[in-house]
Amino acid sequence: TEIFGSLEHVFQNGWTGRVVLTHVKNDMDSTLAWIHLGRDAEGNYVFPPDRETGDGLEGYGTRYAGGYKQTNLNAVLNGDFRAFGREHRFVLGAMASKGEGHYYGYGTGEDFPVNIYRLDGRYPAPALLSEPDYFSDSEARQYAVYGTGQFSVTDQFKVIAGARVNWWDGQEGAGGPPTASYKFSGEVTPYLGFTYDINPTYTAYGSVTSIYQPQLAQDADRQYLPPTYGWNYELGVKGDLMNGALYASAAIFQTDQKDVARYVTWIPDENRSVYESIDGTTTRGFELEAAGAINDRWNVSAGYTFRTSKDKDGNRFAADQPKHTLKLATDYRLAGMFDDKLTVGGAMRWQSGTDSMDFDTDVNVNVHQGSYAVFDLNASYQVTDRTELTLSVNNILNEKYYATTGFYDTVVYGDARSAGLTLQAPFWTGRPCPACA
Repeated sequence: TEIFGSLEHVFQNGWTGRVVLTHVKNDMDSTLAWIHLGRDAEGNYVFPPDRETGDGLEGYGTRYAGGYKQTNLNAVLNGDFRAFGREHRFVLGAMASKGEGHYYGYGTGEDFPVNIYRLDGRYPAPALLSEPDYFSDSEARQYAVYGTGQFSVTDQFKVIAGARVNWWDGQEGAGGPPTASYKFSGEVTPYLGFTYDINPTYTAYGSVTSIYQPQLAQDADRQYLPPTYGWNYELGVKGDLMNGALYASAAIFQTDQKDVARYVTWIPDENRSVYESIDGTTTRGFELEAAGAINDRWNVSAGYTFRTSKDKDGNRFAADQPKHTLKLATDYRLAGMFDDKLTVGGAMRWQSGTDSMDFDTDVNVNVHQGSYAVFDLNASYQVTDRTELTLSVNNILNEKYYATTGFYDTVVYGDARSAGLTLQAPFWTGRPCPACA
């Protein structure tokens, strides 16, 4: 459930002020089945499952209920001003946020055998407790003020500079009331960037951004890890080609971070994960993008990203993220058919191979996933000027792939082939419809 309200005022000098208040409440009540490795008489994991029979896994059912509510208040003022004979822009803002979470667990049912060749979802409903035997409470508050300015040094050269001052505090408990708290005050994250118009077609740009992110990960002593901090650097060029019909860009980037959380182990008795801080990580890569209209009927977009991450010792880090990703999409409005009202299109996304997250378990097995591609198709028909009917078929080749690997020694499959039919039309009651103009 979400409730929001906003108030906007335009001053006589053209500046704009806006205040937005939002309240969000999420509730959940789910009965889940978990599948895991079976154990022998001594309680040791049995790995792997029998490849011939498929036996060797176990499952159990459990129930979680609870919810989270959050209230956000944002205020922003932006406008233009003139100084040193040139026009400049500014943004000033402030925000406040408070969230509370309460979650409950109702025990687990008895284990039942699972066969990997008969994963049909038909498992016995668990006999659970009527009252919760596990609960977790959390609170989080954040406050910030920020300011950004775009300063026209010359007609071609602009500097963007700003900073944000942050305050965080909160507490969290795993398996009970809050047992650990954190507080960070007056942390400043600056930003500096530029744009330079090489000519009417191409613009060079660059930026340096400070990173400061508190973490909710705890060490073995239930102490919160120190915040992740570092710097992000980016340098690139972008262009408006074909008289502005096609946008293209190329950029290189690097992110240096300290105190990055890495999973260590799980403590069953405390029902929580244990993490440690990595002294330093570096991510480098580049991006290529293009999007726009080849002509008045044909639209295209393409994007390629290369990235690699290493720790301070040169070892690969974040191996569950692909080094290479490629995305392509296009749509074409057919000429001479259905009165020019039918548009067909498709998309493809491809990524290189990945390895599972580095989890330390009784059976430490890497899950490698090779490269894969997923193809989508769509067709849209303009029923009227204001009504459109769209058919979408996702993963049309029914590619089988993992969306995630290694999280708590599990894999999560990506969505299989699916289709959807959407009818989109504006509605209003007696008053003019601004979106239909």
